[in-house]
Amino acid sequence: MRVVRSPFAAGVIAISALVATSACHRAAPGAEPAEEGNAGHGLELTPEQRAQLGLVTVKATLGELPDVELRSGTVLLPPTAQALVSTPVSARTRAPVTLVVGQTVREGDPIAEVVPVLSAGEQVTLNVQAADLIGQIASTDTQLKNEEAQLARGRALAPRGLISPQDLDNQEASVASTRSKLAALRTESAMQGARGGSVTLRAPIGGLVASVDAPNGATLQAGHVLAQIVIDGPRWLDVAMPTDVASGSGYSVRVGGAWVRARLLARGVLASPDGLRRDRLELTAAGLVVGATLDVRLERGDAKGVVIPASALVPTSEGDVVYVETSDGKFVERPVRVAARLDERVRLSSGVAEGESVVVVGAQGLRGEKMRAALGE
Repeated sequence: MRVVRSPFAAGVIAISALVATSACHRAAPGAEPAEEGNAGHGLELTPEQRAQLGLVTVKATLGELPDVELRSGTVLLPPTAQALVSTPVSARTRAPVTLVVGQTVREGDPIAEVVPVLSAGEQVTLNVQAADLIGQIASTDTQLKNEEAQLARGRALAPRGLISPQDLDNQEASVASTRSKLAALRTESAMQGARGGSVTLRAPIGGLVASVDAPNGATLQAGHVLAQIVIDGPRWLDVAMPTDVASGSGYSVRVGGAWVRARLLARGVLASPDGLRRDRLELTAAGLVVGATLDVRLERGDAKGVVIPASALVPTSEGDVVYVETSDGKFVERPVRVAARLDERVRLSSGVAEGESVVVVGAQGLRGEKMRAALGE
């Protein structure tokens, strides 16, 4: 055995080139053992040299890691996640609106103070409706509660494919519409009672102010949207899928460089003009922009095989390799084939057997020392 010393680490790390030998490894399901002679030349380190490189090893285990498929999804805002504050009749703002985009408001917080500017026809309409408004408000409030209960049932059935995303959309839209109608009726009632005085429009829900359009002193037409309020909560993702492909068993979405878990809200049943269906996911994460396209990772099944930490992989021009500790202080470079990657783990189809120790910290250092030894430095 000839000890080769590196001038870059003289007196610190001594590396001995080992003659490659055939190692007989116990094969595990899902991973083939290394072929004869593919282990290459090994490295032999003393305990001190190993400590200098900071090597850490773990044993490869037999486990389940699903196959992964990448797709893309578009961020949507659920109808019930927003509310509009609008003027039910013509009115003008009485004082400057200090509300700003990005501000957080609570349900019932004042949005704007307006003075009704009623035409003769609008005044007659309000007078006629005055006696009926209280009944309309009570009826609409009951309708909203019923629709919210139906929506809760729909959300529970959707992941099992018992309700389509389109039907769920309709239920969400109905709840949002009825909620807006109730807010408008209450505002009309307040304006009818004002009799020429001012009325304070309030936030129907709590959330973030997404837009403001309330010019000071301007006369606003009926239906003018003063502010849009968005709930800071879950968002939807529409994922395009071939109609004959099954939905995933799990989902993750890349948000800001990290994978965030999402859940299947509803499986699409109807093909869109492009021939694809739209599966609906629900995701809660900060920084989601409506209309943005995000990477979606679909998991399929739980295939069994040899699983190791992803940090053990060292990419090379010929593919991924790992370093296996065949005995105390002796390490060999082993090419591997990756069958699946998920988070910080990988499932291998060949290269490492169950129970073998692989380097998970310091593998790049071993790679560098091996290359210097091969160059005779």
